[in-house]
Amino acid sequence: MNLHDAERLAVSLMQEHGLFEQGWRFRWSTGKRQLGAAHVRHVRDRRTGRTTDIKTIRLSHHLVLLNDEAEVRDTILHEIAHALAGVERGHDARWRAVCRRIGARPQRLAGEHVATVAGRYHVICPRCSRTLAQRHRRPARTWRQRAYCRHCGPDTIGKLQLRDARL
Repeated sequence: MNLHDAERLAVSLMQEHGLFEQGWRFRWSTGKRQLGAAHVRHVRDRRTGRTTDIKTIRLSHHLVLLNDEAEVRDTILHEIAHALAGVERGHDARWRAVCRRIGARPQRLAGEHVATVAGRYHVICPRCSRTLAQRHRRPARTWRQRAYCRHCGPDTIGKLQLRDARL
């Protein structure tokens, strides 16, 4: 789905459910692991001591470009359900009821069918050549010294290789 259509869809669904009147806003994120998020940030004014809530629904522009309209729509509705039920409630029964009412799938995680961005760094077992993990950031050396291949056993501790997918 293209970004312009996704933003129009998000804004229209947020208007339909009255989120702008409640102080919510829409923003893009640069995340590569999370298609959408609903977040409330409490900001305290140092002079007055008054706390203001900044309520935001975000969509990852990386993942919107990789997925179809149905998946993006369901993600937007998922986040709207968080806004309506209360972000602090998580994925409880009230949130699931709101999901059903507004037409979202009441599932915590998107399924395997959702397209994701491949990680830049691949952790590979030198013995069986399996890719054990993909990371967007370079894993710490200490992590690689403790990790091992589940298929080859603990004698691969400290022997895993790190490959940069861009090279």
